[in-house]
Amino acid sequence: METEQIAHTIDKAKIPLRRVLGLLTSILLVAGIMIGSGVFKKIAPMAASGLSSNYLIAAWIVAGIITMFGAFMIAGLSDLTTDSGGIYEYLRMMFGDFVSFLFGWTAFTIIGSASVAALSFIFAQSLNGIIPLYDPLAGLSHISIGNFIYPFASSGIKLLAIATVLLLTWVNYRGTKNGASLNTILTWIKVAGILFLIALGLFFSNGTHDTPAQFANSGFSNTGIYTAFFGALLSAFWAYDGWADLSYVTGEIKNPKKNIPIAIISGVSIVMLLYVLVNYAYMRTLNLEELAAVDENNIAASAVAERIIGHSGVVFISILIMFSTLGALNA
Repeated sequence: METEQIAHTIDKAKIPLRRVLGLLTSILLVAGIMIGSGVFKKIAPMAASGLSSNYLIAAWIVAGIITMFGAFMIAGLSDLTTDSGGIYEYLRMMFGDFVSFLFGWTAFTIIGSASVAALSFIFAQSLNGIIPLYDPLAGLSHISIGNFIYPFASSGIKLLAIATVLLLTWVNYRGTKNGASLNTILTWIKVAGILFLIALGLFFSNGTHDTPAQFANSGFSNTGIYTAFFGALLSAFWAYDGWADLSYVTGEIKNPKKNIPIAIISGVSIVMLLYVLVNYAYMRTLNLEELAAVDENNIAASAVAERIIGHSGVVFISILIMFSTLGALNA
């Protein structure tokens, strides 16, 4: 009896979340999470697979369709509850507390924290490419953990990454509406930047040269083509990641049973269209051999923009990636 009274008291004291996110904001939140850095660089390893341009475009389309199936699944599951929690809550309702417990701790210790760390680091790297950052711990950069991890190397970039996470945490702590407003601004900026990049590739490039024979599947067996295609899919899936995260803020979305399905499906559709068009623009500007030759530490989109508008294109892409990763990090 006493336990029931305590539970009743806790339930009465629970502070409800404010439903402040409308449909457009939710759509932009989905797009803002998905568009990070992958769309600007994954074409290089995909081109190195040896597949033809038609196969690469097909990989982006197939990955988008499979992602859309996932969006349909979340759209259906969103009808189960109007509370926040997302995948954690869906797993709890379908399979019980233990499975959701495992997922929750995995998300907290690995999935979520690693994504935040990676995005903040890429943001700081992009800014460093435009304005070189001071490295206050350069004298300690030789210190390593197991000759593998160098915690003080590039300390300026790492300190800025940490500061960015703290700043965005504070912004979102101040209210969901603040974080959503910042996301809306940043998402519009990066969508506009990608559309500009698409326009450059489609209308201002001279088109690529003939694709070299070694990049036209001439040496592939059927099994080899399938293997290479699934490898290309893996790269594309990285760029599509994040579409399910809207469900985590279900409790802050207006009319969630209607708006979550529309927002997730619309957001994935917009991103899929942008990804297919921008990758077509890449391959129209540079041939596959040139894209494959882009060093892993460089960015394919920068090489494309540089080909069309010179060094200013590299600066443009650095700024675009900076805004893109900042937006994804905030989302």
